[in-house]
Amino acid sequence: MIRYSYLVRLDHRAHARQQKRQIVFGLVLGWIMTVLGAFNYFLVTGANDAIWHAVLIAGMAILLVTVSVPAAIGIIERPWVAATRWIGRAVFATILTTGYFVFFLPVGRIMRLWRGNHPFYSWGDGSPVAGEGWVSKDLPAEMRATASRRLPLLAQPFVVISFFVRRGQYLFLPALIVLLLLGLIMFFVQSSALAPFIYTLF
Repeated sequence: MIRYSYLVRLDHRAHARQQKRQIVFGLVLGWIMTVLGAFNYFLVTGANDAIWHAVLIAGMAILLVTVSVPAAIGIIERPWVAATRWIGRAVFATILTTGYFVFFLPVGRIMRLWRGNHPFYSWGDGSPVAGEGWVSKDLPAEMRATASRRLPLLAQPFVVISFFVRRGQYLFLPALIVLLLLGLIMFFVQSSALAPFIYTLF
């Protein structure tokens, strides 16, 4: 009985999330079409009145259906979301691939030229004095204090950047900043209710 009631509540929550997504989609799409159609039909001279009048009517119809029967918007919302997810994957893959070849690959090349391309070594009598390998390290107290605090999302990139600045690893900073910015942009875009419309811009 408990398992059955849990599954029922789970199904209700999934249905509520789906309905909310469809309502947001229908309202945004309907208002965009209504505003664009009305602006071009009533205010823009020389516009194709037949096309923009049809866009205006379609936008108002979508708004009416969204308010009255939200589930009916799923006929448009499901293929639209499927297409935009495919576009989103392609866009993000292109951005990450470009970022790798533009930022990370050159940094790696420069570091190999600067430090050399060292493989793993083994010593019979102990490692050289200047050598550094798998040794125990104790993080500074301020880093442990920083890690123990839960920082806001927007403040966390600055903590990561300061980690590399304190160690003098400035060569990583350009690639690191670009990677953090891309991560934040992708997070906000994917978590936004307007994501299906943002992807279509690409």
